[in-house]
Amino acid sequence: MKEINKLVDIVTTRLKKNYAVLDLTGEIKNPGKEQQLYNGVLEGIYPTDESAATGMYDTDVLDQRFRMLKSRLRHKLYDYLYHVEFNDSRFLISTQQYLECREYIYKAYILYVSNEYSMAEKQINKAFAIAEEAEYTDILIDGLEILRTIYSSNCKPTDFQITIDRLVELRKLYNTEEYANDLYFKNFMLLTKSAHSRKSNVKSTLENALILEKLWKETKSYNIFNRYYRLKISYFELTGDYKGLVNFTIKAEEQVNNMKINAMRFDVRFNIYMRTFSFLCLHDFKKGFESAEEGMKAIESSTRNWFGHMENYFLLAMHARDYEKASDIFSKVSKNTHLKKVSSVASERWKLMKAYLNFAIPEKKIIKRFTFSDFYNSMEHYNKDKKGYNISLIILEFMHMLNKGDFDLAINKIDAIERYYYRHLNEPGKNPREKQFFKLIKVLVASGYNSAVARENGQKYVDKLIDKNQHEPFTDPEIIPYEHLWDIMLDNVEKNKQVIALA
Repeated sequence: MKEINKLVDIVTTRLKKNYAVLDLTGEIKNPGKEQQLYNGVLEGIYPTDESAATGMYDTDVLDQRFRMLKSRLRHKLYDYLYHVEFNDSRFLISTQQYLECREYIYKAYILYVSNEYSMAEKQINKAFAIAEEAEYTDILIDGLEILRTIYSSNCKPTDFQITIDRLVELRKLYNTEEYANDLYFKNFMLLTKSAHSRKSNVKSTLENALILEKLWKETKSYNIFNRYYRLKISYFELTGDYKGLVNFTIKAEEQVNNMKINAMRFDVRFNIYMRTFSFLCLHDFKKGFESAEEGMKAIESSTRNWFGHMENYFLLAMHARDYEKASDIFSKVSKNTHLKKVSSVASERWKLMKAYLNFAIPEKKIIKRFTFSDFYNSMEHYNKDKKGYNISLIILEFMHMLNKGDFDLAINKIDAIERYYYRHLNEPGKNPREKQFFKLIKVLVASGYNSAVARENGQKYVDKLIDKNQHEPFTDPEIIPYEHLWDIMLDNVEKNKQVIALA
């Protein structure tokens, strides 16, 4: 109990003033003001400052009582961050372990400044037991720096010198790792800045990847390997070398299995995700399905990673024209209770993919009632963005008009589509497939919605689509390839004309 008594003394004498633990369930009886505010937020009663100020004090947000109450609650909630756990499958085990190490180091420092050197050393050794295997260089340095001071204070020259020698070695490695980080994050910034910046930095991305590869081989540091690995993947995407990317992911897993790469730190899930995406871009559906099934086993279904992986799986099925499989995949996604936790952008993508699946197999009625205006308004991200799936949204609206048999309305929409294409997609050498598909839409309208005539007159554009059937780097894949979408549009036009004729 000696150790416990010391801890009780430290906590009770040095705990923050007015600190009381909140009941996170919100079910405590006779709650104080802070608990009441917490409960109101938890129950959705106070979504804004105004509603909280009115509910708590029947006042406005400038009331000093409300501002102080809000401040106290905020500080207590921040304190809870020290106790947040990441020990579930949604996070990498390395995230859990790094935070555990950081917690040991933090406790060690508190014990050290409290002159409890022996207890501090125990916490450091706990951190080292994980950090050595996981290659957390910064954790090792932080722990050794505390030990250096302890050994100096306790007059232990041998232990002190061993610690100093290790610090010199690790600081050298740490500086190299930080150089690798600087190189990587600068390159990452340039690749995400703009399309022009990506194009201008293809050569430098390869050069930097080669520098990082050399540093990794010299140091054997996983921290440097990870930067090299991510940058090399970016280079494969930039150059459209998806065969190279597949081979790279396979080799990486082999190196993990041969213990040349730290298995504790390597993200197998991301590796499978990139391989599956590469097979999608290569139109290798057989291997893509195999990789997607492998990913479903490796990636926990409660995670965002799972939903990202399932997007690739869904798109593989759509591109392979296996709409039944796509329907089954979508069913698995829609039944997953964690779908509501994905980002709003990811949620919109699934809505958009659902709508395209609905047009691909209308007999299934994936969407029983479809009001395009409501659907369009629900797409907050894509109806503002001028790239990526925004194009799919515009095409979807045109298809919706055709499916309703509103051919005259569809004709009126052509001018708006044409303005959009010339404004956002008319850059020379860019968006070749979108340009060919727009020509097909004009062919359909010019034919008077005669599917046979449109099919014949549009074949030359279909041939060009097939010839240019290569995924453009850093863009969203087509939900349904344009050449397939053309067939679906013609089939639906023919069916709708028959229905109108019978009516």
